[in-house]
Amino acid sequence: MKKTFCVSSTMRDKRPPKNSWTAALRILSRRAQSEAMLFEKLKAKGVPEVEIPGLIQKAKDYQFLDDGAYARMLIRRERQRGRGVLNIRRTLKAHGINAALANETAEAADLGDPADELARAQALIGKKIVKNKNMEPVKAFRFLLSRGFAPETARKASKFTLEIEGEFNE
Repeated sequence: MKKTFCVSSTMRDKRPPKNSWTAALRILSRRAQSEAMLFEKLKAKGVPEVEIPGLIQKAKDYQFLDDGAYARMLIRRERQRGRGVLNIRRTLKAHGINAALANETAEAADLGDPADELARAQALIGKKIVKNKNMEPVKAFRFLLSRGFAPETARKASKFTLEIEGEFNE
């Protein structure tokens, strides 16, 4: 009886790339990347550093790589997770989005709007209080700070917990 051998997808991914462009395409096919992340991953795969800027430009030309779209996706994801402005900006920096593009994208997404930020913080606290009816304002304040909300926004929203708890206790 003849044995057949099937190459699984995990084994296929560990093969060395035939060329640098193939390596870039493999990385980009898994999920969206920023230019800085792609640069680091290609360097880790052993692609010569002199080739990487050309590969990045080629990926941008084919519209496989777009830092602006990637930044918008990160902002949308972090907002859905209930993160504040400080945390979102930290995430953009960690993913290699340059400061100018991060500021431009943040302005376009109205990240700096204090009223919107306060409303999101209050909504987050409202959800938390429904689960944990006896939440102290200090605990709410720390929770919001850990989520990346500005201290002033967290202070205002934690005062909001006293108002909500009054409604639950009645």
